[in-house]
Amino acid sequence: MLGTRKSKLFQFLNQNVHCCISDSRTLEGKFISFDRHMNIVLSGTTEHRTKIREDEDGDMCEIATQRPLGLVFVRGETVLQLLAHKPKKKKKKKKRGIEGIEAAAPTTSSGQPIQSASP
Repeated sequence: MLGTRKSKLFQFLNQNVHCCISDSRTLEGKFISFDRHMNIVLSGTTEHRTKIREDEDGDMCEIATQRPLGLVFVRGETVLQLLAHKPKKKKKKKKRGIEGIEAAAPTTSSGQPIQSASP
């Protein structure tokens, strides 16, 4: 573990992150673990890469490629930037009741009201 000092990276564990590395690739995945050297482990990772090439006409164009990698260990000295996605807030569902209707007494399968036994 990281000793007694708390790292700010703990708040991003188990969240989706973008990791920019020194060879101009971007890795996107779930942030699983890290250590004091900034080595990180990502799961469900996808690699994103953009290449600039020249067309037959002499124009420059960008070609974006991506490929799935899975579980990845990224060496800390290659990490340039680590961006965390904001988790999506779950919308609270409001319980809507029908106004003006009283709750019905429990009934049997034949529709007869259940009589409570008194001691």
